[in-house]
Amino acid sequence: AAHLSVISQTNIPNSVSQRHSLTQGVGIEEVISTEQSYPVQATAGQYVRLLVDSRGSAFKARIATPSGENVFDAQLPSLSQDPTRLSFIAQLSGLYSIVLTPVKNDGTPRRLVIRLEELRNAVAGDEDRVQAETLTAQAASLVATGGAESLRKAVDKYREALALWQKLGQEIEVARTLLNLGSVSHNLSRPA
Repeated sequence: AAHLSVISQTNIPNSVSQRHSLTQGVGIEEVISTEQSYPVQATAGQYVRLLVDSRGSAFKARIATPSGENVFDAQLPSLSQDPTRLSFIAQLSGLYSIVLTPVKNDGTPRRLVIRLEELRNAVAGDEDRVQAETLTAQAASLVATGGAESLRKAVDKYREALALWQKLGQEIEVARTLLNLGSVSHNLSRPA
């Protein structure tokens, strides 16, 4: 089974706490009130897919490469009925950090579930899946920001994601994206 490994405290800033190692397919439900890091060991060319269920709380999610470069940075929606899936294809071998931070930094404990869903060699279609999941998460982040301009940008991102889900033949994701697109379009059509 694939595992998320714990990084020694010397590899991360003192302000970031380490949590449990994750085993592929096993969800960990936790209560956090500060920034937490979940490292994953990946080899160049591997596809990594995570599920984050924010349980009604808003979290900022960041994925950093072994060299420290961010490959994903967005706010996860708090009102979504569905968990957020984050994925990437490792470009370097080493430890990738999945950093989750409660958006409201007031010390209030917030529940979340995180699970390593897949860790495997990348196959055809994975680049499109990563792009579609990234666009979907970015759109949800824009919706959470609110305001007409953010909602218009979210519509564009959902449309891009929709085309990729259709190309991949992912009917459930197509349906979810259409639902989100309709909801955001409806909100844009309402007077302020």
